Amino acid sequence: MTWRIYTQWTPMWRDFAVAIERDVRGEGTFLVTEFRMSPLDQSTPMDAGWELFRSRGEDGGRQFLQAALDAAWAAGLRPSQGVEEAGALTATRAHLADMQRLVFDRMVK
Repeated sequence: MTWRIYTQWTPMWRDFAVAIERDVRGEGTFLVTEFRMSPLDQSTPMDAGWELFRSRGEDGGRQFLQAALDAAWAAGLRPSQGVEEAGALTATRAHLADMQRLVFDRMVK
């Protein structure tokens, strides 16, 4: 099973249009056509809304989330918190290493 998520910026809506596909071995390709909202109360089973991601042991939820992250990243969206860009972090570490060499080299001499 493979998830594919496509995004397209729509200026008229000032938002992204999203299309979601799921390939299931031996069954074909399926397009997600709607998400349904159901009221949640204490009598609702905890796993009532999780059917979309169950996949008989094939990491369906993980694959879906990875496809969603990849599509969002490709559309220019970034996480709200918790992640620094790899290039910026590498540059910061290199700068700190340079500063440490300058300081410690002068202290030794």
